[in-house]
Amino acid sequence: MNFDKPKITKNLIFVILTVMLCCCKNDNIDLIPYVPVQQTVNSGEIATFGINTAIKKPGGNKGLIIYRKSSDEFVVFDRICTYFPNDTSAVVLEESQQIAICPKCESRFILIDDGSKTNDGPAQLPLRKYRCFYENGRLTIVN
Repeated sequence: MNFDKPKITKNLIFVILTVMLCCCKNDNIDLIPYVPVQQTVNSGEIATFGINTAIKKPGGNKGLIIYRKSSDEFVVFDRICTYFPNDTSAVVLEESQQIAICPKCESRFILIDDGSKTNDGPAQLPLRKYRCFYENGRLTIVN
């Protein structure tokens, strides 16, 4: 077999560059900083919001969103936008309290669907979700 070395070298360089460009991360999508979270929400505060509603609380990176899916099922998210994790703004609740929106990039996240991203906005990752346990009328949030 007769191999054309310059042609093979050019093709190999092209393949390597293509793979490198495809694997590079978007500079806007940084890792979300880890912060320890361990807090409890008492039954009196939990009683103030109904099913399919959310409240904002301090904690996490930019604050927490606690979404109540049913009488005893909750999900908790960090308010940090996954597209602009180093920005000072935090996602805000839409009027329906079922979607969180980043005021900077306009990415939208569905709270009832575990913080997944809708097709709106540039974010690719869902909101950071924290573990939570509901027992004896108290909600414990940890990471």
